[in-house]
Amino acid sequence: MSEDQLASALAGRCPVCNHGSVRHWGEKSTRELWRCHRCKAILCTTSPDRTDSDRLYEHYHDEARFTLAPIVQASLERVVSLAEHSRSSGRWLDFGYGEGGLLEVAQRRGWACYGVEISRSMLDYGSRKGWTVTSDPRGDPRFADGTFDVVTMIEVLEHVADPVCLLCSAARWLRPGGSCTSRRPMPAA
Repeated sequence: MSEDQLASALAGRCPVCNHGSVRHWGEKSTRELWRCHRCKAILCTTSPDRTDSDRLYEHYHDEARFTLAPIVQASLERVVSLAEHSRSSGRWLDFGYGEGGLLEVAQRRGWACYGVEISRSMLDYGSRKGWTVTSDPRGDPRFADGTFDVVTMIEVLEHVADPVCLLCSAARWLRPGGSCTSRRPMPAA
């Protein structure tokens, strides 16, 4: 989260929808969490730096099962089906692909799969699956601007220090007329 967004959150305004009803929601890993009453965004007022993020996610996927519950499988199948209208180059970019469920479905449907992930073990896994993967796509010629039909961020925005910046950056990789999809978990009200 940028300093301006942090100041906005602390002043009680949501940096996502600018509504004035951000309230303290709890704490996780020594970080204060705030939640917007209107858009339900959950905000963290102390953003981890890259070193802190690497440490936090170093063992995040240690218990990876690489299997999907039927309801999750059906949901991911629907995401890929809905993106079909955007297919032109056949290139799909997924930020924070984790265990790779979405890219697995997209690959089975003929998409060329690209992924961004910070977990070393998941980067290795993605490479073994034949996906083009990186921990940072900026400046990587394999991730050329404006060349992806689809950019997805499924349950990712709540994990990044500056979600607004990530959403804005996604537009740079998306081709004109492409599709960008972001989903977040919906904690109990």
